[in-house]
Amino acid sequence: MSREMDWKLVEALRRIEGGNTAFDPADSSKEAFQDFQPLACALVEAQKQGHVDGVIPRKESIGGTLAYSTVIITGGLTHRGRQLLEKAQGHLTPNDRSLNSAFGHLPDQHLRSQWDKALSRRQSDPSGAITAARSFLESTQKWILEQRGNPISDRKRLFSATLQQIGLASQGTPMSGLLNDIDKLLLSIAQVRNQHGDAHGPSDDSSDLTSAEAALCVNVAGALGLFLLECHQAGSKA
Repeated sequence: MSREMDWKLVEALRRIEGGNTAFDPADSSKEAFQDFQPLACALVEAQKQGHVDGVIPRKESIGGTLAYSTVIITGGLTHRGRQLLEKAQGHLTPNDRSLNSAFGHLPDQHLRSQWDKALSRRQSDPSGAITAARSFLESTQKWILEQRGNPISDRKRLFSATLQQIGLASQGTPMSGLLNDIDKLLLSIAQVRNQHGDAHGPSDDSSDLTSAEAALCVNVAGALGLFLLECHQAGSKA
């Protein structure tokens, strides 16, 4: 795979393929608008390069500077766009399509934004990908607890509190053993993040982190996040 691959463009096309038709900032803050600009530019560029039809961008003034506020997709991927995705196929993870489809219907844009950031950084910024993956996982648990009316701020209690809320905290069952192992995985991701992630500044050996190792961390965080979300949604419908 060429290192010149535009991964932000690829991720934009994947989201369109997954059914996303409207893109906008996670919230109304200036930082959210700034974070949204690379994705918006990628969507506009996708149309210019003939990868997608029907892209309608809208701008508004943010601090005296025009910035993209919304990008609407009225068409879909072209043959050229699908070819680009096929070219990138070797770098797709098993979770990408199911996660993108699930998150495409999630009413919280902040979670989708964090997941997109983790995906898009795997190749170009492994350290940043791990930080984004961990942030996504923490935010997912906080979101579930907020939706169930039991928000907490203690990170050490996030996972156990989330399991309690979605009815998976029972002890002595095969599932409880599996969930204990998952809790260990969460701690391992946190340790990798502290050593290699960019949240606290790079360590001396942070440059040794490979894109494959970053992808593993992102995949684990994504799989856990999807599992928790599906359990939450299933319980909400019961």
